[in-house]
Amino acid sequence: MKERSGMPYDVVAYESDDLAMQLNECEEGLFHRMLRRSWMNGSIPADLVQLARIIRTPYLRLKRAWVRISPLWIAHDSLPGRLINLKQEAERAWVVAKSGRNSQAANERWKAHKTKETADANALPSQSERNASPSPPLPNKNIEGSILPNGSLSEYKSTIQVLPAPQNVPGDDARMTFTETRSRLADLHESVAIEVEQVEQAKKNAEALKAKLPREPDRMYELWAEAYRLRFDVVYVPTDADWVGMARRRKAEHLGPRDSPPHWETVVDNAMHSNLPEFTIKFVMTKFANLTQGPINQYGRLDNSNGRQGYLTKDDITRHELDKLRTRLHAEAERRGERPHERGHGRRLP
Repeated sequence: MKERSGMPYDVVAYESDDLAMQLNECEEGLFHRMLRRSWMNGSIPADLVQLARIIRTPYLRLKRAWVRISPLWIAHDSLPGRLINLKQEAERAWVVAKSGRNSQAANERWKAHKTKETADANALPSQSERNASPSPPLPNKNIEGSILPNGSLSEYKSTIQVLPAPQNVPGDDARMTFTETRSRLADLHESVAIEVEQVEQAKKNAEALKAKLPREPDRMYELWAEAYRLRFDVVYVPTDADWVGMARRRKAEHLGPRDSPPHWETVVDNAMHSNLPEFTIKFVMTKFANLTQGPINQYGRLDNSNGRQGYLTKDDITRHELDKLRTRLHAEAERRGERPHERGHGRRLP
């Protein structure tokens, strides 16, 4: 229910409980699933078959874990066949009491607010008083005379009070302040525009100067490009993956942006004498360690056909066995006095 959605969790109480500390990771997970279900429903079923279905775990696993989990639960006082956790019920009572106190405080604040609104409403004039026409003005004591039957004054004398001219008119000051503010804003926008223009011009000048400066050659790339041109008689066209591979190798070796890694010349020479599936810097970077020892075959392993040490592949073993068989057949033919081109006919010449 909504009032029970905020489930409190006392970490210190759990970590200091001797029974809880005996649970392994599986038992602890199942226990917390039971706690969440108990907080929502008020209790959990005592039947292990039904409980296993509720907490989404196999029955046999729950049965094995129940040996250590069961001491943490007790029977419900009024609901037979249901279990509760004493610590959780204490937390539930605290949450309910706190919710009641908060509701009471909120109701008192609302009543005080409504009382204040009622008092303010009584102090204001009523609707009829606001809509009534204004009362006639009082006679001017500064005008003296008698009123004739036609309503005009026979003679009067008035006293005119001339007020002094105001020194500061709030409206004029406000207008002057607004005008000055607008002027200052315009000046500020102009200065900012000038500064932005200066920054853009400085960037353009820096880029132009950078373009004019001679760029330091990339020795790592140039060595590969030259070896590639000598073997295939074409110009090597690098890709983004090649530059990324070289940057990673330099970062691994703690080198500068234009430096060559150790044994790079050996790697390039062995790569050009290898049977690679693709002759790219990207692929060479993936086989860098093997290429430092010698040429590699199409499987990325060291090639043993030229007498170098390394791993033997199936082709290497087959080639080696064929060479041994050919040598043995030649030796047998020489012992029998046969010539090499006569052994395939299955007969001996006179």
